[in-house]
Amino acid sequence: MWSNLSLTAKGLILFCVPLVFEFGFVFMLTNYLNEAEAEAQRAIEASRISNLVSQATTDIYTLYKKVSTSAATAYTVRERLDTSYQAVFDRVQLQYEKLDALTKDHPELNKNVRQSSKSIAEARAILDEAMSLILSGHIDEVLATHRVKSERLGQLLHGVLANELQIVARHEQEYALNSNLKQQQIRSRVAQLAYGALVFNIVLVLFMALFFFKTIVVRLKIMGENAARLASDKPLAPALGGHDEIGELDLAFHQMADTIIESARLKQEFVSMLTHDLRTPLTFIQGYLEMQKQGLLGEANERGQKLARLADRNSFHMMGLINDLLDSQKIESNMLTIEQEEVCVAELFEQVRLILEDWVAEHGIKFQIEDSDLFVRGDQEKLVRVLLNLVSNAVKYSKEGDSIALGATESGKFVEITVADQGPGIPRDMLKSVFERFQQVGGDPQARKGSGLGLAICKQLVTIHGGKIWVSSERGQGSVFHFTIPSV
Repeated sequence: MWSNLSLTAKGLILFCVPLVFEFGFVFMLTNYLNEAEAEAQRAIEASRISNLVSQATTDIYTLYKKVSTSAATAYTVRERLDTSYQAVFDRVQLQYEKLDALTKDHPELNKNVRQSSKSIAEARAILDEAMSLILSGHIDEVLATHRVKSERLGQLLHGVLANELQIVARHEQEYALNSNLKQQQIRSRVAQLAYGALVFNIVLVLFMALFFFKTIVVRLKIMGENAARLASDKPLAPALGGHDEIGELDLAFHQMADTIIESARLKQEFVSMLTHDLRTPLTFIQGYLEMQKQGLLGEANERGQKLARLADRNSFHMMGLINDLLDSQKIESNMLTIEQEEVCVAELFEQVRLILEDWVAEHGIKFQIEDSDLFVRGDQEKLVRVLLNLVSNAVKYSKEGDSIALGATESGKFVEITVADQGPGIPRDMLKSVFERFQQVGGDPQARKGSGLGLAICKQLVTIHGGKIWVSSERGQGSVFHFTIPSV
């Protein structure tokens, strides 16, 4: 299922899933914080209500004492009239107005507050009525109702003290305690949310990493391995499948690989057929020319002998090109094998001299070969090919009067063989690239063109033997090609 999603969709998943989680976490945390803030505000209101109730209770208790302990003369003797209760009632009435406003969202509490407020108002009305009668001279009427009014007044104030205000106070105290408990619960839930979010975030990150690794990284790694397999001519891993960009790219890569493999097979068949068709008549021509050189076909005049030598040289050059092309294909297909045997370096030099001496002499070039008693381990025919290619390359860039020298020295577990010429030299920036296929040093009009495969094949043959090849040269001072072969 995941492989059918496009990379864009997978990228959106990687982006949106953590984002949705963060939004959800912030939303829940905000709700908890708002709830905690609301509880804190309600706790403050409860505390204010409790404080007001406490103040009102104190004032009402003061009133109750005044009313319950006053003598009848307190109402009959003008000079001793006590009107301080009015200031207390004013203060209590103001407190109840505040309580009414604070408890408007709490119906049960507000009901108790209003009932107490009515009792306080009734008590004040009784006292105000008695005071009014005393001031108007109706003392007899006050004395007649004094006992009843005093009892009613005491009941009202006692009822407020004993029931209603105490109920309000206890309720608000309980609410404050419950609020603290609820805030603690909210803090606990916030902590649980934070720890849960941390665990979920870790799991989410691991899941997203696994998702990214399995659907993208692993598949890209397989494609990279397939590219390496294609480069080393090994079978490719099966197609990844899926309809996303990686799956489509892998499918296109497999199709391209099939085309390349088929093209390489057809090219190899073509080269094999071509080299076979060319070598057969060329071998016959070389055999005829050899017979001519040995005089088995009769004596030829001077011009005939010259043409025969020219034909022999060109056939040898053409056979070398065919062998280079064939060896190049064998090396690319990992089909070239070498015979490991003891080979005398002097014998290698001698074979090269016999094959190329006449051709080198015709160009007016001196051929110098150092004596050597060293032995190497390798394939004699392949090593002769390396030397022939290096000497032929030196001849291409040499002019009449120059010399080409072959030498060998022992270097640890290897024998280092050198081919030195006095040609124009190689630019410093091309010292490594000359061993690449179809790479030639330009800018020399006297140089004889070749196939561009000789030095590349030399490098491949030397590498197969376990050695290395390089060139040291400076422009205008000739070149020296070095290669090493394991010694015996």
